[in-house]
Formats: sequence, C-alpha cells, structure tokens
Amino acid sequence: EGHAYSFSTITSPEQVWAETMPRMALSLFVGSLFYLVVLTLQQFTKTEVVLFSSYELIFFAALGFIAPALYGFWQYGLMVTWFFPSPALLFVHFTSLIQSFYAIVLGAIIPFIIVPINFLLQKWIAAYQRRQIMKLKIKIRP
Repeated sequence: EGHAYSFSTITSPEQVWAETMPRMALSLFVGSLFYLVVLTLQQFTKTEVVLFSSYELIFFAALGFIAPALYGFWQYGLMVTWFFPSPALLFVHFTSLIQSFYAIVLGAIIPFIIVPINFLLQKWIAAYQRRQIMKLKIKIRP
C-alpha cells in the first residue's frame, strides 16, 4: 500500500486529496485540543478567548503549511512555462497547496467543535473543584 507523501506511489491526484484530508483533520483537531487544555490550565475560559485562540492556531498552522508552496512560487513563478520543474519540488509544492487548502477549510470548522468541548471541560473542572472542596469540608469537621 502506498503512502500519499511518496512521489512514486501516486496514481491519481484524487488519491492525494483523499489521503491528505483525514491526516490534516486529525492533526489540526488534536493540536486544537492540546491548545484548549493549555488555555484551560491557564484559566482562560471565556468562549470568545477560546474561539479567537483556535482561529489563531489554525492561521499559524496554515502559514506553516503554505511555506513550501511559497518557496515553489519563488522558484518557478505562478506557472511553469519554459522548462520541466524538479519533480520533488513540484510534488512538495502541490502537497503543500493541498495541505494549506485543508488547513483553511478545517480552520473554519474546528473552532466550532472546540468551543462545546471547552464548555464541557469547564463544567467538568467546576464539578471536580466542588468535590474537592466538599472533601476538605468533611475532613475539617470534627
């Protein structure tokens, strides 16, 4: 079975699109969850802060994914017209454009998944803190 990021195993562009989407979705979602936990531990719990921070995270991830494509544009311009490009650079250019597209599309969706998770996480933390306070009150009483 081939791997989507290997130039020799690509049989069609649809294969790259189909194999890249789940990997991008999983990586951005797990990264957003990690970022949410960091925000929660620092007690940034407002929905607006979490939503804005999720958009910032996706924006910077998209910038990271587009960097190889920008290098390809710098090397060849917008269109290759007078020579055959390096296959490796063309492959990196093509896959980074796909990844950037997915990062932008998923970046519009993932924050709306993260906000309800933040709400549930805040409720769980509040319930945990109440239980801890009740345990302390029980221990303090003679």
